[in-house]
Amino acid sequence: MSLKNAMAFLQKAEADAALGNKLGALHDNAAAIVKFAGDLGFSFNEDDLLTAQDELYGELSDDELSGAAGGTIGIKQDVPKNP
Repeated sequence: MSLKNAMAFLQKAEADAALGNKLGALHDNAAAIVKFAGDLGFSFNEDDLLTAQDELYGELSDDELSGAAGGTIGIKQDVPKNP
């Protein structure tokens, strides 16, 4: 099991659109992602996966997490008022 393998897998998924799409279809199910990666020859466990994600992408701030949970996109637009 290896953090290095988890990072290599995530980087490959970023570079390969088809692989990235398949990964996205797993909906953040860590166990399924570990199994999928294993089928492709990348050996790591769920803890390695989570650590690799944190190292590569960082952790979300509380505001980012709230926005993601609430479905907001974080863009403020001026809305014209009716005259």
